[in-house]
Amino acid sequence: MFSPTNLKQKLYQQIRLELSTLKKKNLPWDQESSRTHYWNVLMQMNLQETINLIKNGTIYDEIADPLGAVYHFFFQHYLKWDGTQLRIIEKTPRLRESGRVYTPEEIIYYIIQLLTKKLLTKKLLTKKQNSEDSNHDESIKVADIACGTGRFLTQWWIQEQESQLSLEYHFNVENYYGYDIDGTAISLSKHSLIPNAVWKETDALFDPELDTPHQFNVILGNPPYIESRAIPDKTWASLRKKYKCAYKKFDLSVVFLEKIVTLLKPSGFAGIILTNKWMVSSYGMKIRELLLTQTKIHYIIDVSQLPIFHNVATYPVIIIFQKKKCTSESISQHKIHIAKTKTISDLKTIISNETSPLSQNFFIDQSYFLLAHDFIISTDLNSSNIKLIEYLMKMPKENYFYIGSKSSPYILRKGIHTGNVKDKLIFKKQSSDSNLFKKLITSRDKVEKYKIKWNGLWVHYNSDLIDRSQGNYGSLRDQWIFEAKPKIMIKLFGTQIQAALDLDQYYANNSIILLVRKNDAEEMRYPFLSLFQSHCDEYYYLLGILNSTFISTYYRALFSHSHVRGDYLQFYIKDLQKIPIMIPTQENMSVIQEIIKVTKELENFSQENLKTSSNKKKVAKESKLERLIKELYKFEHKS
Repeated sequence: MFSPTNLKQKLYQQIRLELSTLKKKNLPWDQESSRTHYWNVLMQMNLQETINLIKNGTIYDEIADPLGAVYHFFFQHYLKWDGTQLRIIEKTPRLRESGRVYTPEEIIYYIIQLLTKKLLTKKLLTKKQNSEDSNHDESIKVADIACGTGRFLTQWWIQEQESQLSLEYHFNVENYYGYDIDGTAISLSKHSLIPNAVWKETDALFDPELDTPHQFNVILGNPPYIESRAIPDKTWASLRKKYKCAYKKFDLSVVFLEKIVTLLKPSGFAGIILTNKWMVSSYGMKIRELLLTQTKIHYIIDVSQLPIFHNVATYPVIIIFQKKKCTSESISQHKIHIAKTKTISDLKTIISNETSPLSQNFFIDQSYFLLAHDFIISTDLNSSNIKLIEYLMKMPKENYFYIGSKSSPYILRKGIHTGNVKDKLIFKKQSSDSNLFKKLITSRDKVEKYKIKWNGLWVHYNSDLIDRSQGNYGSLRDQWIFEAKPKIMIKLFGTQIQAALDLDQYYANNSIILLVRKNDAEEMRYPFLSLFQSHCDEYYYLLGILNSTFISTYYRALFSHSHVRGDYLQFYIKDLQKIPIMIPTQENMSVIQEIIKVTKELENFSQENLKTSSNKKKVAKESKLERLIKELYKFEHKS
């Protein structure tokens, strides 16, 4: 049932034949409007043919939602004219319409499997009564409030017909409800296999019929992901007014999650696939709090590394939860099953045997995340880093400050954004206007742990070069940030944090993050700064902490959402700001002085071409630094 390959091949063949006929009409194919128009004509033709096949009972057996598959094919592709012929091109994720991601059928299948497993376990469904009790109706209401062509509901109905549910539990097929703002998708959903389902073209977030809470026993689906900047201003303002979790620069999936919780009946279940941004972003704080206090989360499964999502720009997770207000006692006894999957078989493993070992597969108290900073939910946890995170979360607040907090003397800033004027700003040699030419560090330069290597690039630091009246954009940033001495440079991408001390007042582009003192960071406001013997020592202290495996482990555990591909992370300022720095005191200053000394030694090692003997010394120093950091944070006595 889960192989749309044959249908895709048939569509390619059929559309090529149709294109060869269209080409003979000598239409203006070099104009995008013409290509778009006839692409839509082709879509309507193929959709109608598919509807006819459904009515005749001759549709492809391997596709549960053939109309959705055809619709998705046209959504994912476009026509391109190369001067001689029309070609069918698959869109990149960036070119696809905002918020529309087509969920593979195998993912829908396993979401429903996980849901029905919990439904049966929790006995939400009441067993059928004796057949003579004809007046008894124990039906449940199943909904998808962003249903598209109805694929989730159709798949649920198919599984219900074939599974244990149809044998032991009574479903009323009139209790399927699908809502979507896309009128074409809704018209196609009406041709689904489900008899008598209710399909409605509407915006579920503003439909008065859906303002009444507690309507559905089960809600499933894939709510749209649209970033804040892509939401029309008027809609954004209305959402902010109507939804409590429309917080800061929220994306649309956050508001859909809140709506789902509201619409669920008490003890009702939801099975959703959506982007992982809400789990750690600052704008997701209120929806995390809502889910952690008003529901019991049963599964959070990171499926972003599955091959079927290799062309998807967002990083999807599956979440299964039950609406149930949590008391301190009940929440302390409830565990969330968190897993990361790399293959479809991993999902089978989770369903068949929850204790089977995967690369990352564990149970964690839901109350754990209520203790987390801003209720951050991470899927990149294991038995060892959970101990570290729990310890750091429970540290007395008077012992540390977060780098980005008001109580911190430091700020993090991005480097120069060259925008569309890179050629005006970046040069390989200095011109006669030498006062405005500054040495530039980029990610292509050697910014590694403890080491910066300038590769000869210059930036022409002149704001007049960015002429906004001509459509130029970019930002040179505040000059004092680059002129700060010392400062710390942090590489934007890496498997762990890579930071180095800059004493040469380098400038940097936005592939580098800069850590500097605030303009008003005086010893009067931050008395602990006076404990350092020099301004440089203060930065060597920070450098040792940032480059430690101890802190990189903490960062990766909390902010795994920022992974790009492979094992690499992108280091966002908003996340780096949440690194805890121990406040220097008379009591811990001896350990800090040792950290400073070892950090300086590691910097010296990084400047050398290490021989085998020197490399061993470097490894020994790195181990010593880790021991000192743990001693500073008093973690080694707790682990």
